[in-house]
Amino acid sequence: MLLKHLKDVRPVCLSAGNRHSAIIVTDNPDDSKPAFRAAYTHESITISEDRRTITRTSEEDEFLVGSISLPPVSDGKYRWDVSIDSMNTDMVPSVVGLCFESVDLSADPTYITNAWVYMSTGEKFNVEEGAEDYGEAFYEGDVIGVEVERDIGYIRFYRNNIQQGIAYYYDFENDDRDVYLYVGMPGENDKATVLVSEDAVEEDDEEDETLICLNEDTDDAKRHAPLQCYFYCASCRVHICRACAYQCHNGHSVSLKIQHGFRLCHCTKSRPADHRCISLPEVDSDDEDGGGGGRRVRRHKKAGEKKVKKYSSLVPPAKQTFLELLHSEPEGYEVKK
Repeated sequence: MLLKHLKDVRPVCLSAGNRHSAIIVTDNPDDSKPAFRAAYTHESITISEDRRTITRTSEEDEFLVGSISLPPVSDGKYRWDVSIDSMNTDMVPSVVGLCFESVDLSADPTYITNAWVYMSTGEKFNVEEGAEDYGEAFYEGDVIGVEVERDIGYIRFYRNNIQQGIAYYYDFENDDRDVYLYVGMPGENDKATVLVSEDAVEEDDEEDETLICLNEDTDDAKRHAPLQCYFYCASCRVHICRACAYQCHNGHSVSLKIQHGFRLCHCTKSRPADHRCISLPEVDSDDEDGGGGGRRVRRHKKAGEKKVKKYSSLVPPAKQTFLELLHSEPEGYEVKK
């Protein structure tokens, strides 16, 4: 029974003697899983027993009150997902975002320091750049994803698992402070829950798909499909295939496009002079200078091992949906009757 009541703490020492047994505990929970902690939560917010749901108990005013969720992220890539369980005001926006530990837990929504947030109005906000148009507005019942990639240096948000585009680039290489999930709520009885999905967090458990540049793909069905999906990288100013979008241009400003007919991938013509396509098939060293007229350098390492170049310029995400693009007709195209 004692351990049942101590499930939120971790035993750090067990000892036994002739007459007594003791359990020494600490109030530090396991910080490897998403969970809110009282030490990082405003006093007017209550935390559920499982530490994954927060509720604002104070009356509505012009200020946000917030909470920080574990785990702290110091390197690599991580994503939190937050369910917006209840929103009870439209006078002040709710916010979900990324922050340092020094963020203000009670703040004017137009002056949230040490944080990058996605607002319920569809705007993004950072105190240095102010509020800017960004993505779709979100509402009660939506799930908001917050993704940070510290090695590349970007912050991206999702609404109901649909990415809204990269919101910010930040030089984490020169700032080694841990980052956390931040949730700010303006209305009385506003509620949010941080979700736990082992499948979403531990993506490396699944076998990686081998992605090869479309120019080198031997599947004629892919190369001569009546409708072709491809991507445009605004950072490198080239049209690219799916493999290169995922591997060579990960973290760039990339948008989806659809066209009738076949288009070559121009990854090897990317703007940076030192850019190298890592989606080309592996070849022996003796073949490096042949089979391509020297138009590209083939890779000798697995995809994903090369860190991509990052840029400060951003392009807003496409406003058209996938279905709208799919049913659209190219300029000058006429349907024969």
